[in-house]
Amino acid sequence: RQIGPITAAASLFQMLEELEEENQQLRAQLQALRLQNTRNRLLQDKAEQTLQQWQQRYELSLYEQDQAFVELQGLLQQKAHSQDLLRNMRQWTTLDNIFKISTQG
Repeated sequence: RQIGPITAAASLFQMLEELEEENQQLRAQLQALRLQNTRNRLLQDKAEQTLQQWQQRYELSLYEQDQAFVELQGLLQQKAHSQDLLRNMRQWTTLDNIFKISTQG
């Protein structure tokens, strides 16, 4: 069975309309995907910025902990030195008292 030129043209025109409609749907989907992609990029940028801020805070916290530890070590060394001085003073006082007693008696 053969189809006439008018039927063939009408069929082609209908196919063209369907393809145009599908093309429009695909363009709308592409636009929606581009918009979603832009949103995702913005969210990723924000997440990376937040991560960087937390890393900086963490590194600052570690630095502050190190500084506090160094300061604490210094204070402990000063305390130990002071205790040594106090112990030495007591020994000298005791020796001085013994010497005084021995020279007076």
